[in-house]
Parts: sequence; structure tokens; C-alpha cells
Amino acid sequence: MLKMIKNSDIRRPEEIEEKYPGCMYILTDFTDVNDMKGHLYAISYDKDSFQELCKLTDELSNSGKTCIIMGEYEEGGVLLGVQREVKR
Repeated sequence: MLKMIKNSDIRRPEEIEEKYPGCMYILTDFTDVNDMKGHLYAISYDKDSFQELCKLTDELSNSGKTCIIMGEYEEGGVLLGVQREVKR
């Protein structure tokens, strides 16, 4: 299940993962990968919604929004050792 978040608070990944454990999520509007913080855009609660999360990331990226998929599912990652890049 994918949940859209309508919150404009700037958050760090640690805060998001504490509030939403065992989820993958989209973080938008970050500027520094060494000091990661941004807006929480959407949360994926299980692997079944990962493709939907990827599609949403593509749409955001194509519209010029900076975004990244972060987090980890409770039952483990989607594909171990495989990362997904979004090019602009």
C-alpha cells in the first residue's frame, strides 16, 4: 500500500524511519546528500507497492523535482545489492 503524505515539514531520514518503521519512502526537495533532509512525499508499506513508488519517483523527477527513495521494508530490501537511480 502506498500512502501519500501532505506535510511540508523538513525531516531527516532518521525521524521518518522512527515514525514509519519498516517502510520505504520518497524524500523530496533535499539539497545536500551529506546532510540529508527534505519533505516526506509518500510511503510504501510493503514490496507490493514498490513499483508504484518507483513510478511516482519517475513522475516527480520528470517534473523537475529532486527526489530519492529511501528506507527498508520490515521483511528486507527489494533487491539486495541493487540500487535504482533516477536521472534528470
